[in-house]
Amino acid sequence: MATYEPQTIKFDRNDLENMLGHQFSTGSATLDTIISGLIAGQLAKAVSKWLSGNSGTVASWVFGISVGLIQDSINKQENMIRNAILKIADGKINGLQLTFTPNYDSNYPAVYTKWSTY
Repeated sequence: MATYEPQTIKFDRNDLENMLGHQFSTGSATLDTIISGLIAGQLAKAVSKWLSGNSGTVASWVFGISVGLIQDSINKQENMIRNAILKIADGKINGLQLTFTPNYDSNYPAVYTKWSTY
């Protein structure tokens, strides 16, 4: 088996500002909630047809929670990038780096990722 060393990508202030230029959400918490609810509702209907019976309510809870967790993860990443830009402006850091390390023990996750400052 071939072995691979961890790979690192560095992001400076311009890179981070460009990342923020791409919308992670609609910018409105209410609209994001409505969209997430509609998606979760449609997925729940599809799953409930597949499962049949009274499990549709459980499916909608599961999908609603899943969509909420995904949105929370996106918001955390956006906040991390904004905080890094402020620290770069203050001269506390030079940028962020993302390190990918292969997982040789199992197939999941295939790689470990770690954000750090430099």
